Amino acid sequence: MADLSGKLAKSTRTSAPKQKVSETFTTATEAPTRTTVYLPAGLAKRLKHAAIEEERSVSSILAELAEGWLGKGRN
Repeated sequence: MADLSGKLAKSTRTSAPKQKVSETFTTATEAPTRTTVYLPAGLAKRLKHAAIEEERSVSSILAELAEGWLGKGRN
């Protein structure tokens, strides 16, 4: 975690995700919907750090995880 803090402190560019939230969805008819998700503080912090490291949005990560979970026959 200290290594990540060092990277963030030394970063000179703004961290913008490679993919916009709207690009996460596969068709124009699938407009993004705002959803509130409650996560333990530590998990939320780790998720944000992982998103920064992967240059992705938290939304795109959560959408990918939800699609995978739903694809396991839970729809």
